[in-house]
Amino acid sequence: MRNARKRKREKFQKKWPASARMAPTATQPMEKEAACHHTCAAVFVNPGSSTVGAHKAKGVRRQSLAGALASWLLMVAFIAIAAWQAVALAQVLANLTRSMAWQAVPAVVLNVELTSDSVKSTSPSVEDGIVFGAEGRYTYTYDGKPYTGHRLSFAQGQDNSAWHTSLWAELQSARTAGRTIPV
Repeated sequence: MRNARKRKREKFQKKWPASARMAPTATQPMEKEAACHHTCAAVFVNPGSSTVGAHKAKGVRRQSLAGALASWLLMVAFIAIAAWQAVALAQVLANLTRSMAWQAVPAVVLNVELTSDSVKSTSPSVEDGIVFGAEGRYTYTYDGKPYTGHRLSFAQGQDNSAWHTSLWAELQSARTAGRTIPV
C-alpha cells in the first residue's frame, strides 16, 4: 500500500515539477487543474502546499434531490409514452395479420366523408396546418347474412398525408359509379 502511494506521488512529481507547485505569483491562479494519472478527471493542486486536493471522478455530478426526482419522472413519462405507442402498433399489426386470413367479399359504399381540422402547431419550426380523415359506411353480405361496416382502416385518427384524401377519392368514385369495393 505504501509503495503504491509512493509510486503515485513520484508520477505526480514527474508530471508537475516543483516550479508548478510553488507559491502563486500575482499572475498565477490560486489553483491549478492538471490531468490525473489514473481514472480521475482532474487533480486540483494548491500551490504553496504539498497536498493534492480532492479528485473528481469522471461523470460524477452532485445534484439535488428535486433534480434527481424530476429526471426520474421525465424518464418514466417517456417510457410510458413509448409503451403506449408500442401497444397501439402491436394492435394494428395483429389486426392486419388476422385480416389476411379473411375472405374478401364485395361491399357497396353507402356514404363517405372527408373530415378536416385545422391544427395549431406548438413548435415554432412547424407550420400550422390541416389534418384530414376519411369516414364512411358500407354494406356487404357474408355467409348469407347482411352486415354494415364503418372501419376503413385499422389505423385510427387523422393526419396531414395524402392517404386519407386518396382513400376518400377512391371510395367516393366507387359510390358515385355504383361499383363495389372488396372488404
